[in-house]
Amino acid sequence: MGIITKVIDGVCELKLNRPEVFNSFNKDMAFELQSELDKAESDKNVRAIVITGEGKAFCAGQDLAEATDPNGPVLQSIVKDHYNPIILKIRRIEKPVIAAVNGVAAGAGANIALACDIVFAKESASFIQAFSKIGLIPDSGGTFFLPRLVTKVIDGVCELKLNRPEVFNSFNKDMAFELQSELDKAESDKNVRAIVITGEGKAFCAGQDLAEATDPNGPVLQSIVKDHYNPIILKIRRIEKPVIAAVNGVAAGAGANIALACDIVFAKESASFIQAFSKIGLIPDSGGTFFLPRLVGIQKATALMMTGEKVSAKDAESMNMIYKVIPDDLFEEEIATFAKKMARMPTRGLGLTKKAINESLNNSLEEQLAVEENLQTEAGRTHDFKEGCTAFLEKRRPEFIGE
Repeated sequence: MGIITKVIDGVCELKLNRPEVFNSFNKDMAFELQSELDKAESDKNVRAIVITGEGKAFCAGQDLAEATDPNGPVLQSIVKDHYNPIILKIRRIEKPVIAAVNGVAAGAGANIALACDIVFAKESASFIQAFSKIGLIPDSGGTFFLPRLVTKVIDGVCELKLNRPEVFNSFNKDMAFELQSELDKAESDKNVRAIVITGEGKAFCAGQDLAEATDPNGPVLQSIVKDHYNPIILKIRRIEKPVIAAVNGVAAGAGANIALACDIVFAKESASFIQAFSKIGLIPDSGGTFFLPRLVGIQKATALMMTGEKVSAKDAESMNMIYKVIPDDLFEEEIATFAKKMARMPTRGLGLTKKAINESLNNSLEEQLAVEENLQTEAGRTHDFKEGCTAFLEKRRPEFIGE
């Protein structure tokens, strides 16, 4: 029996029951779950549905023994006939469907849980998008239900992680608007004192999702630049908090220029930067023609933008395109340490420093001296200035509050 069904007090519990293979799906269990969902939908005595797993796992996804069996169902059939109907049934049943994740939820198992209306998980449970480990893309609605942006705030640091790893975190409309929204929230949240933008998986960001850009029903190129990317760049520059790019892999096109718009850029040793626009007949956008010449000089920037040459992280550091390269195995640890350090510093003063740098890009010397005078006066009125001076005189470490 692949599914154990019981109905008590209006609740139908559907328990995946192949614990010997961590409740991985074979054809029989997939069809059985479809059937039990249909019964629960039509049963007037059922007012809520719970999907859970027997034993130590919720569901390890597809049973690979079946998927690789020459006599078994082909991959297309597994997706089309096994999983897609399950996801559609979960979403169409007009009753609450709850996932009770009692252990590891991997691959299709993770995405079936995410398709449910409400997801609870044991503290010891875990979720794994395991598809890339065997050369596949997420199915079972994973590319639909997974958030395009994963946000977490810890110790004053807001990490914004681009989360479309199946397309190297390339931007579509939804992810662009999500990033804009999360930047707004991070700006207004007084508990956030530093922001990190990074990517999930092997890439930082491959730029624009060309499938969307070439879709006749999708947004036009002007809208992609004007409505998707330009607001992101302006928000990054106007937020008066440190915005750090943690480039964990390739940063191409708009992805590269979003990184370069940040205040400080770190990159994994294995990462690279590509002004990929010329390869498809476009010009650099997302502030590329503004920031890159100022970072590396007009000659170098022109060559990189016209040739679309790949720049290694080490070369990017040596030409002053980025701040620092970090060995791959130390990357996450060093980024976390640096971001926490920024979050403990006098945030208002850092924000005013950023404002002064922004204004310097178009000012004469006389104008910039006046800007410094005004902003320094403003900084001198902050709590953190007084705390910094007091701590220095008392020979102790200052306790800044960011105000």
